[in-house]
Amino acid sequence: MRDYSICYKVNDEMLYQMIELDKLVYNYGNIGDFKLCKNWLSKNEDIYTVLLDGDQVVGYINFMPIKKNSYFEYRAGKLKDYQITSDDIESFEDDKEYYGLICSLVLSEKLRKSNMSLKLYQGFINKIKSLKSRGITFKSVLCECVTDDGLNNAKKLGFIQVNPIDEIYEGKLDFK
Repeated sequence: MRDYSICYKVNDEMLYQMIELDKLVYNYGNIGDFKLCKNWLSKNEDIYTVLLDGDQVVGYINFMPIKKNSYFEYRAGKLKDYQITSDDIESFEDDKEYYGLICSLVLSEKLRKSNMSLKLYQGFINKIKSLKSRGITFKSVLCECVTDDGLNNAKKLGFIQVNPIDEIYEGKLDFK
C-alpha cells in the first residue's frame, strides 16, 4: 500500500522535486525556477498544496494571493508567472479579501487518471476552506492554461476565458 499524503509547507528538496515534475509536464518556458519559488515563499509560505508518495513529490498546486494591480496586469497578458516577484505576492491576513493566481497545477502522468488527482484537489479545497474559516476570501482567481489538462481543470472549476491570446481563465473559488 502506497503512502500518499498532502503537505502544505515545502522545503528545498520538495521544490527541487516540483521543478523536476514540471520538466515532465511543461515546455521550457513554464518550468519552475528554484530561486523564483524561494522568492515567492519568502513572502507567503502557504502557496503550495503538495501530493506526496512517501517523501516524493508526485503533484502540487501553486496558488498565490497577488496584488490587485499585478492581477490585472496578468489578466491582460502584461505580466507572466515567471516575472512575478515577492513584491507582487501578498501574505495571508485574517479577514481580508485577495485576488488569486493558480500558477501551477501539476500531477505525475502515472497518476492523472487515478483517484490521486482527487486527493490533490481535495487537499487544495481543504486549504481554501481553512483560509475561509479565517475570513480569508478571494474576489477573483486567474489561471493560465498551458496544457489540455489545465484547460479541463479550469472548466471544471467554472472558470471562463478572459484572455484568448494568453489562454487566461478567471473564476471564483466558492467551495462550501
